[in-house]
Formats: sequence, C-alpha cells, structure tokens
Amino acid sequence: MKIFNKNKDNSVKTKIPSVFSNIDYRVLAVFGIIIGIGLLILFLKEKKKIDCDIADFTIQSEKNTTGEYIEFINNTPNAEEWAWNFGDSTAVETKSHAYHKYEKAGVYTISLTINNYCVKQKQIEIRQGDLTDNFRIPKIIAPELVTVGQDVRFKFSYFEETYSWEWGFGETGKIDRTDENPVYNFQTPGKKTIYLILNGDVEHKAKKDIYVRPRELSKKKDTLEAYNIQVAQYENPESNPTPDKSHELIAPIPIKRPAKTQTIAPDISTDEFELLVYQLANQNKSVKDFTKYFPLNNDVPVIINENKIMKFSEFCKKVQNKTIKIDNIRLTKDNLNYISGFSINYKIKKYLLWWTEK
Repeated sequence: MKIFNKNKDNSVKTKIPSVFSNIDYRVLAVFGIIIGIGLLILFLKEKKKIDCDIADFTIQSEKNTTGEYIEFINNTPNAEEWAWNFGDSTAVETKSHAYHKYEKAGVYTISLTINNYCVKQKQIEIRQGDLTDNFRIPKIIAPELVTVGQDVRFKFSYFEETYSWEWGFGETGKIDRTDENPVYNFQTPGKKTIYLILNGDVEHKAKKDIYVRPRELSKKKDTLEAYNIQVAQYENPESNPTPDKSHELIAPIPIKRPAKTQTIAPDISTDEFELLVYQLANQNKSVKDFTKYFPLNNDVPVIINENKIMKFSEFCKKVQNKTIKIDNIRLTKDNLNYISGFSINYKIKKYLLWWTEK
C-alpha cells in the first residue's frame, strides 16, 4: 500500500515504507536478551580458562619414602577447580592443597587438572620407607641394665639446637618428663622402651630398650629370705614335733603383681580422620566415634586455622550441622598411638560463600 502526502505546494509526495516498519519491537527485545545471555556464557567460559603455560604446582616432602605424607600445592592463578591424580590408582583429590602417601616404592606421574581445562604433570620417585634418615633421629644415652628404685639419668645426642623435650619411660603410657636431661626412678621390673621427641618432631622419634631388674634383697634379718627361715623354724622346732597352729595367724606376704600392659590405640590415618570430621559435620558421626583414638577422659586441644585453640568438645559443637571444607589436618600422637591433639585449617559455607573460621 502506498501512502500519499501533500507538499506545501499541494503536490502529492509518495512515502516509501521502511524495512523495519513491519517488525515487532518485542521480537528485537527477545533477540537482544538471547544475544546478551550468549555473551555472558562466553565471558564466563573465557574467565574460567587459564593460561596453561603458567600452570604449575609444587611438591613438598622431606624423604620421598613410602608411608610419608607428601604435600601437593597448586600455584596456578585463577584456579577454581582441581583434580589431583597421584598415579597409584587411588581416588582423585579435589582440593587446591592436598596430602598423599604412597604404599609402594617406584616412580609415579602426578597429574593436576585445573578448571577441567588445563593439565600439568610431574614425576616423583618414592623410595622404600625403611631407608630412614638416621641423622635426624636423636640418640638416647642411658645404661642398658638398671634396677627398680635406682635413679637413672637420661641424656641424648643431636646435631641441631633443641628447645623442647618429651620423654616417655614405658611405664605410664604418657609423657613422663619434659626437661632436657631427666632423672627417672623405675617402679616395676622388665623390658622398658624409652621414647624421646625433640622440638615436637614426632616423625623422627627416638627409641631405646633397656631392662629393669628387680630390687636386690639386702642381707639384713628383715629380708624376705630371713623371714621365711624364721617362719619355718617356728613351725617345726626340734624340741616339739607337733606343729604350732599359731602360724595360721601370720598374715600372708603381699605379692606385687606386674603392671598391666598398656593398651595401644587403633591406627588411623590423617585422611581417615578427616573423613570422620566431615561425617561429624554432616551429623553422620558423633563425638563417641572419636573416643577410641583419644586418651581416656582427655578433651584434647584443637588448633583452628593457626590462630585459635579450643577443646575438642567445643570444636565438635562449632562444626556440627555445618557445611565445611577442610584444607589440611595435622595429627599429634603419643607413644601409644593415641591422638593427643591436632591442628586443622578449614572454612564454613555461609550465604553461598566460603568463610575462614575465626
């Protein structure tokens, strides 16, 4: 259809219809929204991508031996997702800061997939754990044979400066002394395993076996042997063949029973303990599930994010029914394998964001 307009001189002017005159502006708005969404998705994808040329991670280990927990740290900027493959057919770890131990010696290839996009690989050689660094283990200096009731002085030799000493003498199952060169008096005979931990380095704990013999009897008349001879003479004197019934009134000699063997706590790895904490937070486990790993009636200390310390019972109340993300855990154990305390770095999810607990 043609539209006619009049000019000022009353002549007729023909108006040509525009290309967009028949297009609904709502259609243009829909197209604009679709294009905007597409650009947003493209932006998010590009943001998630990283430069694979600068992708990197570090491996921290003292000995590279079996049974040792090795630390793997991501160093790639803008990384949001991590997938660690340790090359030994174990489960993939999805933390930026991971710990892993190898059970067999060999050469392993570690692969880190970042943001499900970029892959970085490194190799590590693991040696057999029996090849211990002996020079880092202190040497306990003490006699190999002592007597019950004897004062025994303990010393040690070590190549570095020391500032803390934890001695266990194999009788109480606890730390018995915390001074540098202690003197100890054994109360029971038998084989004793002496432990020494310097500067809190539990991994390089020193051990030494010594033997404690029973207390020696003196030659005085009040010794056990003299006492038994006197009782025998009293029961059967030469002039009276009839036994005297008065010996029944003599109290029996008390017998000192040997000390009961200390119970060793069941073994639990750092990964297994971390899983228990997650289950505690999800309310699938309770405080009772931890008691067999702790000393009896001992509410062990917990160091939170390296800046706060609290009792384990308080820590349980703090994380129960919360969504948490654990960065790392370090356990401290005594000579009976009980957990005497631990440190943990973790975050709590609030309002869709992760917050460091303080």
